[in-house]
Amino acid sequence: MLAGRIAVAVLAALAAARADAAVVLRVDTVATPPDAPGVEITASNAGDEAAVGVTPVVVSQHVTAAGDGARLDPGARRVWRLSLPPPPARAAVPAIGQVRWAGAREGRGSVPVVAVLRAADAPAPSVDATLVATPLARVASMRFALVNRGDTLLAGRVVAVLPAAITTEPQSQAATLAAHASTTVPIMLDASEARVGVDYPAFAFFEYADGGAPQVVVATTTLRASSERGSRVPLLVGGGALVGALGVLAFALRRSRRPG
Repeated sequence: MLAGRIAVAVLAALAAARADAAVVLRVDTVATPPDAPGVEITASNAGDEAAVGVTPVVVSQHVTAAGDGARLDPGARRVWRLSLPPPPARAAVPAIGQVRWAGAREGRGSVPVVAVLRAADAPAPSVDATLVATPLARVASMRFALVNRGDTLLAGRVVAVLPAAITTEPQSQAATLAAHASTTVPIMLDASEARVGVDYPAFAFFEYADGGAPQVVVATTTLRASSERGSRVPLLVGGGALVGALGVLAFALRRSRRPG
């Protein structure tokens, strides 16, 4: 068994707002050891106004875990430990969700969270991943680069996990990665609800099978809404949305779009 916490995709996610924002929520997420699978989420309020109803919700393997709502006064910190189903033997599976909050001046917001739950006998991933984003105008993009260091062709799907102010369609798309090869998956973003000057955390993960067991690799980046907003251009809607638990999560992560 692995000792201590597995610091997978540790996030220093800044969910905040304008320069005069009242609530600045920082969130760190780590996966817990295989003998006690789940995630530990820490939220702290670096702003000058209380964040109320701070609630983490995480989905893994079609199971949803939620923490109790909390009030975080300026400078306050809260830790939640959420239990989740263990991954299958030799497998690594994603745990994805959000931490929601509300403030008197800033309204409501959310910070996306992603961690990887790994079985004790899971091999190290054979795929490297990086995520790079353009500055946010009303329409922007991320480029999810994957490198396969292994000897086997890998097929799976790429999933984007975004804050409520930024959306994408489709949220999941198929990807194939040849042995000893690389590929880049473009992810289009609708940032028409994003606020200028705000840093938004964003994630993408590649979920695939390797040696008969599920595997996953995650990358993260920070999105910043620029002052050059331009005109709103709707994204082309692609194939079907996520299924099962990811369908529920997509609803939680996305805000309804107002007509252009």
